[in-house]
Amino acid sequence: MALRQLRRQQGDPSSAPIIEDAWSLFPIAAAALRDRPTWRLPTPSAERVLRAMSQAGFPSVAELFDISQGIQTGLNDALLLTVEEFVAL
Repeated sequence: MALRQLRRQQGDPSSAPIIEDAWSLFPIAAAALRDRPTWRLPTPSAERVLRAMSQAGFPSVAELFDISQGIQTGLNDALLLTVEEFVAL
């Protein structure tokens, strides 16, 4: 669905954000990607809330917790393919 919507817009980044349950489509400045500490992109409304919280002086997660655990891979079965599954692609 997201690719279909992107084709309809013909790659026009000036379109209004589209927020669906399973996907979102919204423009973002290249500079915002360079300065980002994480690859995750929140929706524009979530980004506004996070920015407002930061500007209001709320502490970050790193300031509240001593985080020493690395990344968790999550549901590996969804990410790892068997040889047969790979060949079927």
